[in-house]
Amino acid sequence: MYFNAILSITINGNVLTTVVSVKTTQDASKVGARADVVVPLNSYIQYSDPNTLTTYLTEIRSDMFPQGTGINITANYDGYAPINIFTGYIYDFVLGMPLTIKCLDYFFNLGIFGDDQVSTTNKAGTKITNSGTGKNYKSVQFKDLIQQLITFTNTQIDLQNAKLGTNSAHCVLILPSIDFELVNLTFINMSCAAILEYFKKNLGLNITFYGNQLYVNIASNTTGSITLNTGRNVLKSELQTNLATFQQIRLKCWFVAPNGTRSWIEVGSTDGIQEEIYFYNVTNSGNTYNILSNAALLQSKQHHFHGELELLLYPDCAMFWIVNYTDLRYQEKSGQYYITGIYFELSDKGFHRKIKLAWLNLPEYTYLQGQTIQTSGVIST
Repeated sequence: MYFNAILSITINGNVLTTVVSVKTTQDASKVGARADVVVPLNSYIQYSDPNTLTTYLTEIRSDMFPQGTGINITANYDGYAPINIFTGYIYDFVLGMPLTIKCLDYFFNLGIFGDDQVSTTNKAGTKITNSGTGKNYKSVQFKDLIQQLITFTNTQIDLQNAKLGTNSAHCVLILPSIDFELVNLTFINMSCAAILEYFKKNLGLNITFYGNQLYVNIASNTTGSITLNTGRNVLKSELQTNLATFQQIRLKCWFVAPNGTRSWIEVGSTDGIQEEIYFYNVTNSGNTYNILSNAALLQSKQHHFHGELELLLYPDCAMFWIVNYTDLRYQEKSGQYYITGIYFELSDKGFHRKIKLAWLNLPEYTYLQGQTIQTSGVIST
């Protein structure tokens, strides 16, 4: 079967008509999406306004599209509706033959968060005199801090809009979002993206973007679903299963206080394979420890039953959607998954999409519907 593939790339209102390839990556293990647009060094730019004379350029220079210039990538097969592949901003150029334009999906990498002079000490208690600019919190609700990062980012967007004459939308937080108390946090000379990466590493949260919408939660955002079948719309399946490991995990969750004292909760199978995870600077207000522990157990189980599917451009889907999957050859792989990564490769070899999946057919999935799971084990200080 042959599909006539159509690719459209618009940079600051101009249409880029000569393209070698496009690769995009959006993964729950990282904050935000990235795209690499590969073009010949001598490229032809056509203005999208038909009343404007076509301009031929003998070279693309890095100062032609400065950092922060908006880029939008769509693709489709002839006769099908266009799919938005990537919307974001140029942040770098790799000069050469061909030229690579590197892009990010939002402004969370611009600016240094906070303007307070923060005094800190090292492990010996000695004051660090050259502390730099930063922000300190004795106590703050997680959701309030995320909203402060968004407000700061929107200020950077306003500055970029004024500088470049663009009209980029503000960033917003997708609800519902998890909330708990954080204590004794200090950020010095950190961008908002670096702070989000810190939370992703230390709290095990899913943090990513849908365009200008920031998603911060523990597990799947179940706002959409697709149906996939190896006999109909799946080109290649690389799903791996290990039911013995998948069903037997004993997860020990350590909670480290600012003074170094530690508490722990153990969840999962008492005779399962031992795993550990650490959480820092989280106050156990209400049910916080239980919520984080059971969410971490859910993610650990999902990581033992996962893989990738290769598809055509259609059906369209988004991060954290549910996948109702049927494998005609290996029935044990059939079930419900959710999407933790989306990768596009668009070139003369074809327009394909890969999606990374994690297993969702778990009793704990009721947690995602707003029910709290009771933990096993005890707390020990």
